[in-house]
Amino acid sequence: MKMSILFSLCIFAFPGFSQGRVVGVDEAGFAECNEFFYGETPPEGFTESFHVKICQQYNKEPRFATLYSTEDKTPLYSAFKYTKAARRGEESWLVEPQVSQSPQ
Repeated sequence: MKMSILFSLCIFAFPGFSQGRVVGVDEAGFAECNEFFYGETPPEGFTESFHVKICQQYNKEPRFATLYSTEDKTPLYSAFKYTKAARRGEESWLVEPQVSQSPQ
């Protein structure tokens, strides 16, 4: 009970996390989320009626493609496009001084 209340509060407090669209059965692939797959082609073979394709969004921009099993209540896979962040110089703050090989 406490967990469901906490989850509900998070959804209302952070509505951007809850955006998404179930992709229609008649739509090819994951619609606007096809970009997250190599060659814009999602994996094949998941044809059960309880497998639901979801194009998850954040700030109205596609972020993840997820194949969700409504029978097992679990995601079968999620896909996203990784882009490396711009380097912002030395990040020595991540290194413990006791194990660093360079002088601080």
